[in-house]
Amino acid sequence: MKKRIPLLVLLTLFPSIHCIRKFPTTPPTPPEIKTGYYVYVGNEAIWAGAGVYVIDTDSHAVVDSIDGFPYSVYQLAITKGGSKLYVCTCDGPVNSPGNVYSVDLMTKEIKLILERSANVYTAPSGLVLIILKETPYTDPRHIGTIDTLTDEIHFFDVLDLWDEKENDQSVVFDPRRPIFYAPDKGLLLLAYDYERMEIIRRYQTRAVFLRMVISPDGKTLYVAGGPVFDLEADSTIVEGIGENFQGSLALSNDGEYLYITDPRKRLHDDQIIRRISIYSTKTNTVIGYPEFPDYCNEEGAATPSFS
Repeated sequence: MKKRIPLLVLLTLFPSIHCIRKFPTTPPTPPEIKTGYYVYVGNEAIWAGAGVYVIDTDSHAVVDSIDGFPYSVYQLAITKGGSKLYVCTCDGPVNSPGNVYSVDLMTKEIKLILERSANVYTAPSGLVLIILKETPYTDPRHIGTIDTLTDEIHFFDVLDLWDEKENDQSVVFDPRRPIFYAPDKGLLLLAYDYERMEIIRRYQTRAVFLRMVISPDGKTLYVAGGPVFDLEADSTIVEGIGENFQGSLALSNDGEYLYITDPRKRLHDDQIIRRISIYSTKTNTVIGYPEFPDYCNEEGAATPSFS
């Protein structure tokens, strides 16, 4: 009998691929019981229809795909039980047309649930939240919930949040409480209680709070190209995590190691070095740079990203 211990899943991906989610695979008939994961990866297609690749982490192979989306897939959210996938698509930058779909992962039935660009997130409790992206000449972003049985959307509040395409790490959820953290229009961080439906705190420390992950205890934010941030004290612990605020972040399950991509997308950057850094949250120092020859440390290489 073989049983795999679930590990943090990391991938380096081409620039046209975004948004990774995972859930336990259905175990086979005993005695070959084992625990594994599928990873869902959306792709960005310019001329053809977009889709979602299904990767089996046991074989490290693409085992299936979900096709038929007219616009590029830029964000995915999976329900807590792993039965349904929400797919967000967009035909360009902010204010561009887009749709939100639900996908039954047992039957692969695709259902259009919203003809509007939006971000969808699964909270730690399993609640599925949706935040509309901006449309021209409108500033507030409506926030609501999705009924995972019927796919009905109920909007309950309007928030003045920052909006940027390809940026599903700008909203992070407290693992202990019904709160998420996100930047407002001025890039100041706010804390929003989605059960009480109100902003409960606005932070005064300034940083580019665009790509973030939160510690397992919910007390610390790690910001790409920005600080290690103390949420209780509203203060910076360490300046400068990574060298680029456009990088992606992933935190190990125990919260000890932070993985940071540096895509070097900054304008007028003479040195193109795309790499991944391993950051120790205990010492607050970079402890290594894993090599990925197909993606890193050469001009013109693909941009690494993960979650």
